[in-house]
This record gives sequence, C-alpha cells and structure tokens, in this order.
Amino acid sequence: MLMIRCSSLILTAALLLTVFVRPAAAAESVSFLGETYTESSESTAGGSSIHEFTRPGEDLNNWTRLLTVQCHPAATRIGDAVNPYLAGRRELFLAKPMFIRSPADGDAGLALVATMGQKNSPTFEFVVARFFLRAPGVIVVALSERHKIAKEVALPDGKKIESAVLGFEAERAREVCSDANRQSGP
Repeated sequence: MLMIRCSSLILTAALLLTVFVRPAAAAESVSFLGETYTESSESTAGGSSIHEFTRPGEDLNNWTRLLTVQCHPAATRIGDAVNPYLAGRRELFLAKPMFIRSPADGDAGLALVATMGQKNSPTFEFVVARFFLRAPGVIVVALSERHKIAKEVALPDGKKIESAVLGFEAERAREVCSDANRQSGP
C-alpha cells in the first residue's frame, strides 16, 4: 500500500512539473545584439510567466548568454516585480546591485545591474535586468552573461597578471611610497 501511495505521489509530482515547467512547444526566436536567441524554456506560476532564450549551440545547462523575459500581468507597480526578483536572488549577489532609471521608460522603468554567483562556483554572472510597465502589468527583460572565475589571466605580452604582480619589485614600490610621503610633507 505504501509503495502504491509513493508511486502515485511521484507520478503526480512529475505530471505537475511537466505542466508548469516545460520546454517551449513552438520554439520562439528573438533577435538581440545581432544574434538569434531561441526559447529554451517557459514556466508559469501564479499568473506570471518566465521565458528563457539561449544562443545557437547553447542550452539551459550550458550557456554563456541567457536572455530572459518575465511577464507579470497582475503587477501594477515596478516594485511588484523588483522586490520578488531581489528576494529570490539575495544570496547570489556578489556585490551590492546598482539601480538606474531606464531612459526608454521614463519614471515608469528601472534597470538593475548586478554581479551574481554561488559560493565556490567556478563562474559568475553579470546581469542587467530592465523592469518596465506595459499593459497589462510589468515586464522584465534580463540578459545574463556567464564568465569563468579568472585565474592566471594572460596579458597581451603573454605574461600572467598574478605572476606579474607577484614579481613587481618591492624596492620600486617602496620608492614610490617614499616619494609620495616626501611630496605630501608633514
């Protein structure tokens, strides 16, 4: 009896997931930054929807740029979308996000610029999300660009940044500090 009940619960959960989070049926395409992004997934919850688009050769598990369009038809203010967006990503912010007014949207629009990632992850994301009012509701358009955490970054001459800084002459640095101290005086 317990086995049948567990199997029934698992089957119900699987069916619900296919209803609310599913690959896009007819792959919608969007042209952006001179490239074509294809809808890789669509999900709905509470009357809102999220559409995620990837570039050719990329998917939701392996992307370098991800274009996301969120539709919040019940939202009446920008804050109705901004506040949940921030709350859902609070632990991912690597630095305090910056907010700017969206020139295309006047007082009715806002853009968030953020660097996000997970602790000990080999990558981080640079994200710009635009929030604007359009009847009905609030729309969010976000572009995320994934970057590998840099290590031994090559300079144009082939040297590595870390090695170059570690090899900077300590005596020369001391001279710079001495010169600065003499110029500032007592």
